[in-house]
Amino acid sequence: MNALVARVRRLLLTPHQELAETVDQPGGWRAVLVPYVLVLAAIGPVARSISLGVIGHHQQLSSLAAPMWVRAPGMALMFLPIGYGLAIGGWFLYGFLLAKLAPSFGGSDDSGAAFKSAALSATPVWVAGVLNLCDSLPLVSMLAPLGSLVALVYAVMLGSWAVPLHLRTPEPRAVGHVLAALGITIVATVIGYWLLAALVIWPFFVL
Repeated sequence: MNALVARVRRLLLTPHQELAETVDQPGGWRAVLVPYVLVLAAIGPVARSISLGVIGHHQQLSSLAAPMWVRAPGMALMFLPIGYGLAIGGWFLYGFLLAKLAPSFGGSDDSGAAFKSAALSATPVWVAGVLNLCDSLPLVSMLAPLGSLVALVYAVMLGSWAVPLHLRTPEPRAVGHVLAALGITIVATVIGYWLLAALVIWPFFVL
């Protein structure tokens, strides 16, 4: 775990140096999934579940009542596997698209290298997931969406630096390559989230 934390720190603080060292590291979805993706992808879903089910949200349920902390542990337990599964599935789709779109941007269709690029690019988004804990705090609840936005911009930057190294995408076309793959991934993940929520979670709270 210490090695993983150190690797993430180096990637976020000295990205060019760390990315250069990843070129010769093993690729392939299995090599990247364990433990890198499995650990980092859990940060956001776990933080959101703690916020929703343990800390709760400060709400005023009635104009006649004082604000109170409202917790939903059942919903939190349902959201946890869905959020975790979508985070891992989103990474897999992102890597798949990076590989398949690479020839269109002058790169090479190398799935092993693409999954590695996808994981490194997604790292700031996964780390920023810890800010989901702030959803429960009235004065700092905006930190989560703002942090996610900043992390997303940094993810695009990391991806645009990674794909020339891993997939041989020409640097002038690297940003377009990453934006195309990431844009499709985000849309698919959002649709998947709402479909799963509508089919699996909401029926329990409507009845």
